[in-house]
Amino acid sequence: MRQWFRQSLHTLRRTFSKGLWMAAAVLMAVMLGGMTTLLTVNSLNASREVNGDFWDALYMLAMMAAGGADPDTTDHWELRLTHVVVVVSGALLIPVVTGAIVQAVVERRYALAEGRMVRAVRDHVIVVGLGNMGTRVVETLRERRIPVVAIEKDRDAIGVRAARAAGAQVLLGDASRPATLQEAEVKYSRSLVAMAKQDSANLETALSGLECKPDLRTVMRIYDPEFAALIRRNLNKNRSLHEASQHSSYSAPQVAAGSFARELTDDEILETIPVRGQIAYIAEVTVEEGAWLDDVPARQATVPGSHRLLAVRRPTGNVRWNPDAGFQITHGDTLLVLVTRKGLNEVRACCAPRPAEDEDDFGRL
Repeated sequence: MRQWFRQSLHTLRRTFSKGLWMAAAVLMAVMLGGMTTLLTVNSLNASREVNGDFWDALYMLAMMAAGGADPDTTDHWELRLTHVVVVVSGALLIPVVTGAIVQAVVERRYALAEGRMVRAVRDHVIVVGLGNMGTRVVETLRERRIPVVAIEKDRDAIGVRAARAAGAQVLLGDASRPATLQEAEVKYSRSLVAMAKQDSANLETALSGLECKPDLRTVMRIYDPEFAALIRRNLNKNRSLHEASQHSSYSAPQVAAGSFARELTDDEILETIPVRGQIAYIAEVTVEEGAWLDDVPARQATVPGSHRLLAVRRPTGNVRWNPDAGFQITHGDTLLVLVTRKGLNEVRACCAPRPAEDEDDFGRL
C-alpha cells in the first residue's frame, strides 16, 4: 500500500507542471468556496430550503461545474454569483485536466527518449555501467524480481536495450555526479553496483553514492586485485572482522579465474566464492582406497585455513551433512569440502592413494 501511494505521488508530480498545479489549486479553491456558499446560503431557490445539507450542495456544485444547472434570476444573489463562478471554473477545469493528460503522455515519451526516470522506485539496486558484465548483473537481478535502475553514459550502448527489455529503468548520465544518483533515488536504494570498465570511475561512483547516502551498501568491479583489497580495507575499516562487509570490491580477472579453474577440473569444483578478496571453492573429491583419508575420523578432513568438510556422500547415495568428529570416512566416499586454492591441492593429495613407503605416516594431517 505504501509503495502504491509513493508511486501515485511520483506520477502526480511528473504529470502536473508547476503552472498546472497552480491552476488546479486556484480552481479547486474556487470549488471549495462554492461548496461553502451553497452550504451556508439559506435557500437554493424560492421554494426549497437546504439548511446546510452537504449532499444537496455537492449535487448543485457538480451540476453547475458541468454547466447542467439552468440559471434562475429569482435565486438569492449569493447563489447566482456562486453559479456563475462555478460554471466558469468548471469550463476552465476541463482544459487543465486535458493538458495534464497530454503532458503526462509527452513527459513519459520524453523521459524514455532522453533516458530519464519514468516511475518511482524503492528498495532497488542501482547498477552503473551497461557493458557485458553490467548487463548480466541487471538481467540476473530482474530474474530475481529485484527492482533495478541502470545508469549508463552512452545512449548507444547495447546494454541499454537489454536492460529495458529485462524490465529495468535506464538513466542516461554520469553516475559519478551526485545529481544523477539522486535522480536514481539512491536514498531509497538497497545497494549500488559499480560495473564500469575503469577502476577510478567505479570508485568515484561509490564515493558519490556514499555522499548521498552514508549507509549505502556498495559493490565495485576493480581490475587490480591489490587496489581492490586496498579499497575494501579502507571503506570497511570501522567494521569488525565478524561483521558482514558493507563495501565489496572484486577483481574481475581474479573472480573469473575461479570459473576457468572449475571448467578445467572435470566438474570437481562446483562453485567459486569471493571471500574478502580471496577465492574459495566448493569442491567434490572422492576418497580412493589406501588414501590418507581412508578409514579415518571426519575431524581429520578439516584443516583450519585450508579446507573444511561440509558433507560426506556414501557410495549408496546417502549424504551425511556436517558429520561429527567420530564419523568414519572410508574409500569410495565423496567429500564435499570448502577449500582455498592451496587447500584444494592438499585435499586431492589426501584422497589419492598413498605411496607404499608412507602407508603408516599420518603426520601430514
